[in-house]
Amino acid sequence: MDMSKLPRFSPTPVPPRAPPSQTAAAAQPPACASPRQVLNYGPTDPQASAGGAASAWMSIAIGLIVFVLCPRLLQYLFSPATFPQKWQFWDAQNRPLAYMQTVFFWGDVAVYSFALALLLEGVVIAMARQTSLIAITLALTICTTLFNLWFVFYALTTGMGPQIISLLAVAFGGYIAMTEWRMLQTALAWQKGRNRDGQ
Repeated sequence: MDMSKLPRFSPTPVPPRAPPSQTAAAAQPPACASPRQVLNYGPTDPQASAGGAASAWMSIAIGLIVFVLCPRLLQYLFSPATFPQKWQFWDAQNRPLAYMQTVFFWGDVAVYSFALALLLEGVVIAMARQTSLIAITLALTICTTLFNLWFVFYALTTGMGPQIISLLAVAFGGYIAMTEWRMLQTALAWQKGRNRDGQ
């Protein structure tokens, strides 16, 4: 059989092999990748950003509502001349008492400190990367929660009965403190990664 008369087929081209060094380099991430390429420091999920805005709104709104519901301390601070016409206090012997000498003063301070903590939490959520502000707000929240807890026990032992707003301040204060602690840890990690990225 004459092999020269058979039809010739064009040879199939074979792609050239990549050198071993290039294959290994493509399989591994670059060793000099910056932390910004590895970690995502900013919120990229629109739903997460919307949830943060909603949480900030709720904290500020509840804080303002508490101020409106308990105006006594603000009235004492901003209109002391007309305060005795609105509020009068007596002791057990039916003698007049100054506002600051009553237990109601400390109850109002406890409630207002809780409202202030709520307002600051709303600001912290809006500026989640400000570690100093988060730390200050966390300290204030812990002090406010403990102060309201003390006032709850004090009111119960002195016969005033349960103080609903202070009880709510203790419940919400513990939750807010835990949330702010997580925010502080996240902000510190973000700042640490940003400092590494700048080196």
